Amino acid sequence: IAPPIEVMPESSDDWMQWVFGPTDADYDVVAIKGGQSSIGHHALLLATTEANAVGFTRVWTERDQLNSRSMGGIGAEGAVPIPEGVVIRIKKGSYFALQTHYLNASTKPVIGETYVDLKLGPPDPTHRLASSFASTSLTLSITAQAQTSMDLHCKVLKDLSILRMTNH
Repeated sequence: IAPPIEVMPESSDDWMQWVFGPTDADYDVVAIKGGQSSIGHHALLLATTEANAVGFTRVWTERDQLNSRSMGGIGAEGAVPIPEGVVIRIKKGSYFALQTHYLNASTKPVIGETYVDLKLGPPDPTHRLASSFASTSLTLSITAQAQTSMDLHCKVLKDLSILRMTNH
């Protein structure tokens, strides 16, 4: 359960909230479910190498993409089912953090709340491992009232099976 967050009026913010860790062994993610309060847009459960105490909360930054990987999530772009026999493996020593996104379109502060139930199992060598690939830039800068674009390229040297592809 992530600590509640007061979301200011007419705002949309992402938060990083530590909920567990460090893990004592490698694990396979078996299932994820959960929910959010009415202003919740999505929540992604991340395995991260950044060590913080359970309950620690800060604003999510683009740099968080570099030291975390998604285990799955709920809502909007978080709720993507994993096929039978495919798992995400979490390494020993990982910390779990929720990347929570809240949208408050009202004119008053609202409390955002998120919970996630995670089922883990021991690593199973018969499972097919899913892993992450990111192509991004942390240097994008847009001047007010201006138009800009950015292209990213990656040369793929072999066929890949894609489970999910997203942008944000």
